[in-house]
Amino acid sequence: MTQGTDLITAVQEGLASPEPRARMAALLSALAIPDPAQAKPLLHRAANEDADPQVRHTAQRTIALLEEKGVTAGPGEGQAAGDKVVEKFRELLADARPKIRLGALTKVLKYRSTKLLPLVEEALDREQVPQVQAAIVDVLGRLGAVECLARLVRLLDHSEASVAARAVSAVAALGRDAALPLLALLLERRESQILSAVLTALMPTDPARVFATLDQLAGSDDESARSAAFHCLAQLEDPRCVPIAEKLLAKETNEELAEAAREFLSRLKKAGEEGFVEQLRERLTSLDPLVRKSALADAREHLDHPEVRGLVDMLAQLDPDREVQDAAKLVAQENLAELAESESVSALIPELAQMTAEQRAARQEKLVSKFKNLLSRKQERLRMKAVLKAKKYQEKCLLPLIVEKMEFETSPGVLAAMLLTLADIGSDSDVPLISPYLNHRN
Repeated sequence: MTQGTDLITAVQEGLASPEPRARMAALLSALAIPDPAQAKPLLHRAANEDADPQVRHTAQRTIALLEEKGVTAGPGEGQAAGDKVVEKFRELLADARPKIRLGALTKVLKYRSTKLLPLVEEALDREQVPQVQAAIVDVLGRLGAVECLARLVRLLDHSEASVAARAVSAVAALGRDAALPLLALLLERRESQILSAVLTALMPTDPARVFATLDQLAGSDDESARSAAFHCLAQLEDPRCVPIAEKLLAKETNEELAEAAREFLSRLKKAGEEGFVEQLRERLTSLDPLVRKSALADAREHLDHPEVRGLVDMLAQLDPDREVQDAAKLVAQENLAELAESESVSALIPELAQMTAEQRAARQEKLVSKFKNLLSRKQERLRMKAVLKAKKYQEKCLLPLIVEKMEFETSPGVLAAMLLTLADIGSDSDVPLISPYLNHRN
């Protein structure tokens, strides 16, 4: 029942249903009516007269889709599918082995031919294996088979969560904005696969609703609801979900789920921190002194990050704007206690006074070799830690090495720390070595 009079009758019956969900499903099915002129009167009536605002919205969006060029056409042609190819696919899709049927569905996407679409629909009618059913639904959605929307909408209530979830994605892809009110009704489901598919579909247009739903699930006394929330959060991987993940972790009693939530929360926070540090780096190295001064206020809470700390120290000593420099000094003071409590130079190295000249030379050679390796690390944070550690050693033998590495350093934060270390370790006699870099701006 996908074409002609039968489909029109089905749409009319659906629009006469007292259930808003049934009416929304009928509106999406109207996209498959071959003649748009027959579909439009039904859609316009629903858009103007239906008592439910969500149904009216669905009707309006469906009309917009119908009016787009080519919306009622089948999938675009890929490789040509002759009669022999069609018969071969008919044979493969009817094979008794699920593995063969799955392989055939993968190849259908390669051809993207309208001649193969009826075979895929027939396969859906007789398929009993959920994994293959889900693959068929996925193929119909990716082919852009609008004429299959009525069938796909019915699969939203499939007993197998994997099939229903694929149907959600397919209906969202084919029905676009018009499908969202109908899909939103599935937020009452508790299967994580279905919820993830629905929330992913809603995220671009209604993120507030997505976060509100996840927050409600995370605080539920029902473990299955919290489990569904966690799987949805893992699917989204959005740093904005940190408060929801923290709520879930505080509520969770299942140790396995709690451990997974802790790992996930750690990843989210790291992603959020890296994004924030990147923005802060750009602001602290801005050419506008007002922007740098504003960024210093935000940097106050992130002094434990080595790159932020290096940038603040650099501004405190080298910024050409006096107000920015003074503001940076105030922020840097918050770091003094931590520096005072850190290992002293005497704890890091042997007592220099007790060394012979040969011992001192050997030690310096070893230090240079060690820091040459550390300052060549690919990871930006490791290079930053190496520079800060070099500053603690207060060894002038490291100055030429740091200057050499500055030529190749790409991180503004590490470069700032290097400048600060040069200024801190060097003396008046080292000015010729250091001065070319004191006016460096990245």
